[in-house]
Amino acid sequence: MKKILVIVLLLVLGISSIIGVNQVYAQTYSASLILDPISSQVKSGDEIIFSGRLITSDGQVIPQRTVYIKDDVDFGTDTILGSVVTDGNGEFAASWTAIPRSSGSYDLYAVFEGDDYVQKTRSKTYNVYVNEGSSNNSGSNTKQYPNYYETKISLDKIQSSIFAGESITFTGKLNSNGNPVSNAIIKIMEDDPLSPDQLLSSGRTDSSGRFSISWQASKGLVETDFDIYATFDGDSNYLKARSNNQILGVLRHTGSITLDTIPKSTNMGDRITFSGTLELNQGSSEGAVVYIKDEDPFTGDDLLATAYVDRNGKFTASWFVTDVDADGEADIYAVFEGNDVYYRLATCDLGATMDYGGSCLHTIPIQIYYKEQKPVQPSQGNSNQQYMKLFYSLDFTKNPRVAIVPSPDDYNEAKKYIIPAQEGIQMWKTYLSNKYGGNWNIDFEVITPDKLFFANKPDVI
Repeated sequence: MKKILVIVLLLVLGISSIIGVNQVYAQTYSASLILDPISSQVKSGDEIIFSGRLITSDGQVIPQRTVYIKDDVDFGTDTILGSVVTDGNGEFAASWTAIPRSSGSYDLYAVFEGDDYVQKTRSKTYNVYVNEGSSNNSGSNTKQYPNYYETKISLDKIQSSIFAGESITFTGKLNSNGNPVSNAIIKIMEDDPLSPDQLLSSGRTDSSGRFSISWQASKGLVETDFDIYATFDGDSNYLKARSNNQILGVLRHTGSITLDTIPKSTNMGDRITFSGTLELNQGSSEGAVVYIKDEDPFTGDDLLATAYVDRNGKFTASWFVTDVDADGEADIYAVFEGNDVYYRLATCDLGATMDYGGSCLHTIPIQIYYKEQKPVQPSQGNSNQQYMKLFYSLDFTKNPRVAIVPSPDDYNEAKKYIIPAQEGIQMWKTYLSNKYGGNWNIDFEVITPDKLFFANKPDVI
């Protein structure tokens, strides 16, 4: 058996050595893309040769991968000049006929966008000026560019990940021929191949050419791994420089949410109390806003009730049953909506809900029945037996806190009712004040969709 295992292992290793980075192992390799030096000044019509090699970080060749040659465009989508496929040795070579740029220099680089087995990597950037005069023209027709000093920028190694909302400081150095470049503007950028690169933060170099620039991390629209680099755009004396990319994972905090058992059926007008637990893996969940909703696949979900999470992570909320769906069935779930720092947590999804949405397949169905109500007989005089059911009372030792919660899924439609709701409560306050005197003031809080936590524990929601 040992001989068989050794033979199999040798066979696998032999295949790996033949095809380089391959699909035998389901792992991702880090890579390095080398672009051979390019002349900093050429003439219009000259042929520029782009050559180099794509290898793994431990020196293995990476064959049959597409490498793009691009011009780095500030605050715009980088221009693709061409593409080339690496050969069996991981090497590539391609040519491009130089044409003048509308202004400034070309900032040329090679990039491999990555795949399932090899991570994205980008070469050093070369600043190239294209002279407007043809190589066959006399010098009198040639526009001469000023002599700029080449620069080199380095970005110190950064941590592999950070949580959204936390701060990170990027440090590094800008020099020219070994001499520090002071008071230069340095930008920390996020490399996005499909849209303009995003400016994260900026700062200046000190007298020793070093920079220290802070950024408070925020989540990306789609990606969680940011390709970070530092750049100097150049000035009247120095050429542009750009550091290598480094990957920074921007994470969000998660947690869990549960909803306790509820009845399988109910009648319209009945009162149902929902309860459950919300736990966050960072910080306390006390004061968090939890919505109880009826899931609708084609429209905004119906808000049934809103709950305040107590110091133990528990929540409760009541709903007076109404007919919310035409089929007579409500599909119930509880949700903590999340934001840039916290993932959305819903009882109808397994795990945290991603930005592109969840399936919400695990709702709890409640069948709603119509129960004919007996008409209320008019009172025959004052029998001292009239009463109303009191769910709770307020002692008014402080101003009662009333939270008004428009439906987050239909906020633009619901927000026009915020002021009328406040005015209606104020009318009660005025009536009580006129009849009984004293202080009947009320403190309001409006829970907009961007609020994850109540400012204060409400007495009424």
